[in-house]
Amino acid sequence: MALAKEVPTRQGVVTHAPSPTPDPLHPARSAFDEAQKHYLQGDYDRAILLLNKLLQKPQQIDSVTIDSNLAEIYRHLGQYNQAIAHWKKAIESIETKNDEVQNPN
Repeated sequence: MALAKEVPTRQGVVTHAPSPTPDPLHPARSAFDEAQKHYLQGDYDRAILLLNKLLQKPQQIDSVTIDSNLAEIYRHLGQYNQAIAHWKKAIESIETKNDEVQNPN
């Protein structure tokens, strides 16, 4: 994540600007935030579309987070089979990560 730095302006007000280091998570984080915004606005189809795009690159945003959010959207829509499928994916990912931590070979 790019670190913010304080930059004084002519008026003496301090603003925050990103450091020159590129942030590889920024586009994915922006897409995730946009999906959250659409969810909160009730635009579930758009939220689902954005989250599914993020699942294609799960290293940028944790797939557990994406699948959990998709599960909540589908639960909210009453599409319980879809919700269960995404919860199962999230749980499987957590179990895999737990196994990796418990058995770091």
